Amino acid sequence: MSSPPSEDIKMSSPPPPEDIQMSSPEDEATDSDVKTFGSLLNIPENSLVALAIDIRARRLNTASSSGRRIGRIIGSRNLVHIIQLDDDFKLIIRVPAADKDGLNQTAAKAMESQKATLRLIATTTRGWVPVPEVYEFDATKDNTIGAPYICMRFLPGLKVSEVWKEASEDVRLKILTSVAQSMAQLKELRAHQIGSLQMDDKWHVTTGPCYHYKQQEDGSTSTIESGGPFDTIKSYLLHYFQWPKNTAGELDKGPEARAAISVISMALQKFHLHHHEKEPSEKFMFGLAPPGFDSQNIMVDDQGNLTGVLDWDLVRVLPRCVGYIRYPGWITRDWNPLASDSENWPDADELEREELERYRKHYNQALGDALYRSKDWKLNKNSHIWEAIWIAALHSVHRFKICCKLVKEVEDLYRRGTCDDMNAARQIMLEIRNASSLADWTEVREDLALFFASHQPY
Repeated sequence: MSSPPSEDIKMSSPPPPEDIQMSSPEDEATDSDVKTFGSLLNIPENSLVALAIDIRARRLNTASSSGRRIGRIIGSRNLVHIIQLDDDFKLIIRVPAADKDGLNQTAAKAMESQKATLRLIATTTRGWVPVPEVYEFDATKDNTIGAPYICMRFLPGLKVSEVWKEASEDVRLKILTSVAQSMAQLKELRAHQIGSLQMDDKWHVTTGPCYHYKQQEDGSTSTIESGGPFDTIKSYLLHYFQWPKNTAGELDKGPEARAAISVISMALQKFHLHHHEKEPSEKFMFGLAPPGFDSQNIMVDDQGNLTGVLDWDLVRVLPRCVGYIRYPGWITRDWNPLASDSENWPDADELEREELERYRKHYNQALGDALYRSKDWKLNKNSHIWEAIWIAALHSVHRFKICCKLVKEVEDLYRRGTCDDMNAARQIMLEIRNASSLADWTEVREDLALFFASHQPY
């Protein structure tokens, strides 16, 4: 990876957005939150303010005499405290779920990687990707608040999830254009392995292990583990592929699980082959992947201009079509179960599908303009399909439904309406592994092969 410029170089940046007040609810803790965070929920406000005042004095050379917490947001793995000091200066103190002694060594390294990545993004993109500046982090509990924390710059704006529904069409299109232009700037951050980005004091960048959450057996605090780095897509998927388990915790060998394995294995083989056939000599073939690329982590102003990209926990580099080049989650709800709040996914009405396709087309064109129709841009067109396949590999709970979605798309495309709805697709999936229906599987397999060939990721 090419090295970023020295910190001594003065870089031009886009004009800062107006300071729009972010919605900052004081979240009430649930029983689940208490189980996850425990005593971290009871950090005194005055301790948080004292820490903010101290960090500002040391890191920004600006004194403050008082302040208050104007919001606390309880996430799945982090407590986000919004602190406003006496001159209306705001900053964020994020407290991760941690053991009683603080973060373990792996979690601390993951936090260091996040800090390095945000620094690289801010410097390499000259500020055009608005990410929070990290002022300081401490992986221990030996500090003012008695807990691990990462302190970051406050980013103004409103979440897209809060404005999209009521926004005009012009504002929606502006949001998509602004996000596409910003994501295009990440094209310079590449690596020759899948993993996290590491950086030393001399700006020497290497690829380190991937960091991931592992839930404890009692379902309480998530611990962070590591794996890799990985030289190929195949080695990454072999490490992280999630085998389905039944309610007894045993390997699921039922018809749904077996049929889904058949379909997804075929798709992943095509993914791997396409990747290396198209770019056999490409050294830096992997790109940065914003981990929470959805509406709850994208901040905009009232005109639709991007003001912030949040949530970079456990950020890593991945194949580019499931990395920065992919569509934002809220316009892939028909393909991405992680971005949908529907219990009936992937069932969707025709109007919604047409709307999402229209927004994807706009995003694709805006990204093409920003990337000057380069080779990277071509990876975007079918990225929603390959992201769904990627999700199916890594999340066994969604695998069968995603495979049903694939089968329905294929049947609609090549059989001209013989698969009327998702129930018909589910039936085809259940017949795939029946000995009496091998001919049906042969036909479906041929159609899937044709579909994957005509919707290549690369």
